[in-house]
Amino acid sequence: MATGVLLHAIPVVAQETEAALEEVFVEAPVVRRQVSARGPTGYTTEMIQLKRQFSYADLDLTKESDVKELEKRIEMTARAACEALDDMLDHDRQDATAVYRCTKQSIKQTQEELEALVAAAN
Repeated sequence: MATGVLLHAIPVVAQETEAALEEVFVEAPVVRRQVSARGPTGYTTEMIQLKRQFSYADLDLTKESDVKELEKRIEMTARAACEALDDMLDHDRQDATAVYRCTKQSIKQTQEELEALVAAAN
């Protein structure tokens, strides 16, 4: 099973205000699992993917406190996506270890892009 979350920072122009809104898209990875199905092998592969987004337009990434807030939002969004992904895997109960690993890997994978956002702001 693949785990992780992708971060995409995309400026979006609002039609009414024409102001740029900064949004972060947090995407849980494609997860593959085999499920029973009628077919030549008796199994089929199911792929699951989640996408979450939030705005950081209210943050000034030249300030350390706002960078910390963005990191916190990324962590919270990654955790929520990983928890939802874990729930979709039909476990009787949530696997805290899998969610923890997914969240940590997701945050690690976003580090380079987060640094680029902060560098662009400075």
